[in-house]
Amino acid sequence: MPADGLQRAHAASSDFNASKDPAVEQCPIKAAQAIEIELIDADGRPVKDQAFEVETADKRRYAGKTAADGACRLDGIAEGACIVRFKLDRGACEFLESVALRAAAGGDATPGKSADGDPTQHIIAEGECIATVAARYGYQPDAIWKHDGNQRLRQSRKSGYVLDKGDVLTLPVKHPIDFAKATGKRHRFRAVAANTQFQLYLMTAAGEPRRGGAFLLELRRANGAELPSIEGETRADGFIDVPIPPDADKGTLRIREGEKARAVETQLGRLLPSSTVNGAQRRLHNLAYYRGADDGQLNADTKRALEEFQLDYGLKPTGELDDETADLLAKVHCS
Repeated sequence: MPADGLQRAHAASSDFNASKDPAVEQCPIKAAQAIEIELIDADGRPVKDQAFEVETADKRRYAGKTAADGACRLDGIAEGACIVRFKLDRGACEFLESVALRAAAGGDATPGKSADGDPTQHIIAEGECIATVAARYGYQPDAIWKHDGNQRLRQSRKSGYVLDKGDVLTLPVKHPIDFAKATGKRHRFRAVAANTQFQLYLMTAAGEPRRGGAFLLELRRANGAELPSIEGETRADGFIDVPIPPDADKGTLRIREGEKARAVETQLGRLLPSSTVNGAQRRLHNLAYYRGADDGQLNADTKRALEEFQLDYGLKPTGELDDETADLLAKVHCS
């Protein structure tokens, strides 16, 4: 470990302390110690490559990243309370427990404070929303969304959970929590990522809400890795409204229909703002007004669907995607 210099310094001090000359006062330096830190996510999985800093009892600072097992060990450090600080914003990290040291741990830490700067902006890519960005950078969603630098974006996008590709989010300065933890222990922490919501309205062939219908939602990450499935029943108003992890990218919704089960594949996080043509098409499609391709083109079929929607909800049937129509479309669609 890069703490070898401390270990050598301690060895020299120990030799000095071993002097038998009664005229020499014994040096009060205590034996070198170790500390281990471990970071897991909400499902108990290791969080690797998470930057952290440790300040030891003698005010030396170490910086590093967690290993594949989510852990790191510092050897040969001064005994006493250390300050452990992850590069996660306040509210995005919590302490769980302290346990005995393990025989070995991975990770790497070097003397000196980390010089890595945090990014100040993030450009939204397809499939991203405020929850995925917050989880990526170590914030809670509101800390980003309510930041003064995002005021203009909040005015154009009514929800941080429905953003368009190319939208720019300003990231605030992080305010990490300092955890005071003793040497001689392994300290376990958890990265706290806010869930996002899966919302879907189901209705019967007669157009009535599908009440109390059993469902199973199977979730997967973008790389195909499975996430815990969610079981439940639709609400009295026909809605499924359940929290899902921010890294869920795809889902299979299985619905019981009498003696049969129907499977519906869904792409998560792909709904664009209702002010965009693609976002309007998808909502009109879900509301049974539109049957064409979700291609982002304001074609004749899309205009006819908009006219029908406008007529049904008391708007002038222009077939145009104006602000009033886009806002009402989002309200009726509940997103």
